[in-house]
Formats: sequence, C-alpha cells, structure tokens
Amino acid sequence: MQRAAIGLAGALVVATACGSDDSASQDGTDGTIGTSADSGSEATSASTDTGRSNPTSESSGSAPDTTDADTAEDTGTTTGGQFTCRAPLLDETFEIDPVGTDGQIHPAVFFDAELQGVWVAYNAPSADGSSKFDVFVARVGCDSNAQIEPTLVNQTTGQNDIDPDLARGDGNLLVTWASDNGAGGSDNLAVLVQSLGLDGQPTLTQDVALATTFDGEAFSGSAWMSRIAAVGAGEFAIIGTRAIESVSAFQVFVQRVDDQAQSLGDTAAFAPIPNFAHDTPHLAVEPSGDVVAAWVRTEDFELRQVETTRVVGSAFEDADPTLLTETHATGPALVSGPQGTLLAVSEAQGANARIRLSRLGPAAEPVFVGDDGGLHHAPAIVAMPGGAALLWYRHLGGLSNELLTARVSDDGEALSVSAPVVVPDAVAPPYATTLTHVADDIIFIAWAQGQSPNFRIYGRFVRVGE
Repeated sequence: MQRAAIGLAGALVVATACGSDDSASQDGTDGTIGTSADSGSEATSASTDTGRSNPTSESSGSAPDTTDADTAEDTGTTTGGQFTCRAPLLDETFEIDPVGTDGQIHPAVFFDAELQGVWVAYNAPSADGSSKFDVFVARVGCDSNAQIEPTLVNQTTGQNDIDPDLARGDGNLLVTWASDNGAGGSDNLAVLVQSLGLDGQPTLTQDVALATTFDGEAFSGSAWMSRIAAVGAGEFAIIGTRAIESVSAFQVFVQRVDDQAQSLGDTAAFAPIPNFAHDTPHLAVEPSGDVVAAWVRTEDFELRQVETTRVVGSAFEDADPTLLTETHATGPALVSGPQGTLLAVSEAQGANARIRLSRLGPAAEPVFVGDDGGLHHAPAIVAMPGGAALLWYRHLGGLSNELLTARVSDDGEALSVSAPVVVPDAVAPPYATTLTHVADDIIFIAWAQGQSPNFRIYGRFVRVGE
C-alpha cells in the first residue's frame, strides 16, 4: 500500500492507539518517496494506515489540574523549604510554556545534572499564522519554575519544522528535527540541526542540513525521523530514515557529527533493500562509543517488525540486520543500561498489544508488561540505578491514552519490572513518549494534552516504583 503525497504535520500525527505505529511522533511513511507538506495544522491529516477518521473532532483530555510551585502544599519532599533535584516538586503537573499559544506538541526532554534543570524541546505553531510549526526549547528547574523561557530554535523560517529531539554535549546541546520546505518532489524533507549554548540561545546563524553519504558519494534526497544521542568527546550520533529512489522507500541511516553539526566520516547505511521500508528509528550509545540502532521494518507496507543492529565506526556491523521477533511489533526504544543495552517495543497480541522488554547484549530473556487485554504502545526507556525506568501509553479510545510508568530491575542475570503505575492527570494523544532520569528513583516526563488541535505541553516529576 503506497500513497502519494502526505503533509509532514499530518504524517507525524499517528493514531498508534488504533494499531498502526507506536512511536507516534515519527510515523507516517509507508515508503513513498514523494512526500510534501500541506501547511496544515498538526491535526488536519491522519496517517492512512490507521483506519481512523480525521482526529480534529477527538479529545485527548481536558487540561489537567496544575498548581504553581510557589503555592504548592509542602508534602515533605522539600529540603529546608527549597525544592532540589534530589527532592523536586513531586506529584504536581505543570505547564512547560504556560503563556505560549495552543498547538504545542512533540516534547523531548533531557535532565542537565550540571545546570540542575530539565531541557524541553517541543513544537508550537509559527508566529506568522501560516499553520506551520517551529521548534522551541525551554529549561525548567526541579521546582517547576522556568530557568530559561521558551526560545525559538530554528533559524530557517517559512518551513514546517516538526518532531525535535535533543542531546547534551560537553558545552552545548544539539537539537535535530524534520523540516519540510513545501516544494514537494523527492527532496523536500531534510533533517536539520542547530547548536544551543547553555543559555538556550542558538549559536549557529543558519540551521545545518544534515549531510550524509550513499555509496561514498554525497546523498541528495529527502530525510526525516531523526533522533540524536551524545557519543562523547564533542561527538553525537544521529539516526533517521531517508528516501532511497532505487527501491522507492525510506531506509535507515546513522551519521556521526561534531558539536557544530558537521558530519564526521561516511554514513552507516545498508545497501538498498527491495520491498522494505524503515521508520521510527531509535538509537543508544554504549560505553565503547558504538551505536546500537533499532527501527520498524515494513514488508510490502503491511507486516511491521522491529530490527536491530550495531554501528561500529561509520558502518553497520552486519550486512543484514537482526529481526527481533516474527510478530507484529512497533515503537522501538533503546537505552544503554548498567548491564547492557535494553530494548522496549510494543508487541501485538491479537487486536491488542503489550510492551516487550529485552536486553540485547549480553542477552536476557524478555519480560512483558501490559498483559491485560489492552493496547499498550509507544514505550520510552531511560537508564537509572539498578536498571531503567519505563514509560508508555495504554489506549483509552479515540486519540486518548493514559501514561504508565514502571521500574526495570536488571541484576545482570534477569530482568524484572515493577507493577505499572498510572500517571495522574495525564490523558495524551499518541505522540511519542518522553522521559529523563533526574536522581535516584526520580524521573521527569512530559506530554501533550488538550482538545485537538489545541494541545499544550505538561510536565511532572515522578518517583518510579521498586
């Protein structure tokens, strides 16, 4: 099933709750090369593989109850009357950009231990009234108060900039996103990158279009669905998918860059693979500096399965990736944990789905969360002492999903997962989940919520269970 052009914004709003893909903020390609923006709002178009009506009439929950940190009741989590990142404002939901316009979507978060705050990158409508999106960044303290007010990241104007991700380097951050120039054709989509100083201000006068190679030559064509991770020593790794004309499909790549977003070495990529398209890629960097990659493989645009491989230097380690499971699975999320790299996916169970968690190396038997007959999807995972924290959705109906957390324990022999806990107040549309480890057993999560398309970004510090 191929389709012609689809708007970038619409392509990235995907009803994973209805059984398509579980990493919603990146889904929306079935391999079609010609992809163009419609300049519509985020909710104007749904992915054609969802079997769902236009989401503009759907609700993803009313605004949650929020309490200003200055007036919050002392619940014993304060130290000398002051919130710290070891004792943050717990059990309160707050807005990330309370004075910004509606239409805030696609949050990505990172806790900065040096600056004792959480960076949040997200999308909000462009100020020019074009119905396109810009990328913003803010930083909030562990008391929920703003450390850096929302700041425009993209320096390129007039394009549709969507689905940001960010990573912290030694003295700066890199933010990456997908940008649609609106020209249509086979090269309208680009992965853009901007460097931010620790004051949140862009340091590059122009956004950098990620440069990649193919068969040793400079690549020219559409690319999107980028995710980024810090490698160390001023280097980062970016994973995405790009349009391979010879097989009329988007296929995965990994590119290393320096702290100014300049590409380092050749691009890791497979030879064109007929009949397969790749989407929703994710990556983790191991202590060795090697990159572990995972993505969804779509065969003939029907069966969706997760594949993985390792990147050593500037090449994939194996000519053929490893198929995780024969069953329908989506939404891969990777993290380098204390005992090895952990991979979480949403695995089909008939008409429903559960979260499958495994350790890739050294391998451990998978464990499952969500064996309750529900549709559990869009997992995110972050390393923490003794294992990891897991965040995911359970579908409630329409565009609405509740958020659940659990703690993953990994003793080097086996994995175990604590009982899931529902995040109070959170009723979210099916954009990708996001979380970051703060301290000890505390994580920070962010999500979009509201009546479509008037979503707003909320955040919450959460203690995950044993």
